[in-house]
Amino acid sequence: MTMASLQIDIDLIEPSLLIESLGYPAHRLEMQDAHLGTLTLSGIDQATAEAALAAYRPKAPAAQDVRAEAERRMMALLGARDARHLDLLIANGTREAIRLIRLREERPWTADEAARAAALEATDAAIEAIRTASNALESMAPVPADYTADARWP
Repeated sequence: MTMASLQIDIDLIEPSLLIESLGYPAHRLEMQDAHLGTLTLSGIDQATAEAALAAYRPKAPAAQDVRAEAERRMMALLGARDARHLDLLIANGTREAIRLIRLREERPWTADEAARAAALEATDAAIEAIRTASNALESMAPVPADYTADARWP
């Protein structure tokens, strides 16, 4: 068995997925020339490494990945525990907004009610901005590899 050092261009391959597919112990990962965008795995079986590299194809991001990122961002915005909780928080906000609108038809809002209405409106605008960014990213062909970058989101 020939042991070798394998140098990988980390711009072309997701290192953690490759390392996982090889069953390579993470504590033996040696980073070299990180500023050049490469990593080196030392002491790996050459045949195993070549087979893994030949079989591995990085997964291109898809619309579903963008939707998951949008959901993650909305969950962070609202402090939701999971997707179901996010849906519940959005539904509750919608119901509260409707109640406030009906109340305003009957009488002027109190200062607290006006502040709550403004907070609900700001939250709705933030959610809409995330959804708009998501729609734009989903419509790109291909979806950009850096679709999770903060610069692409509000």
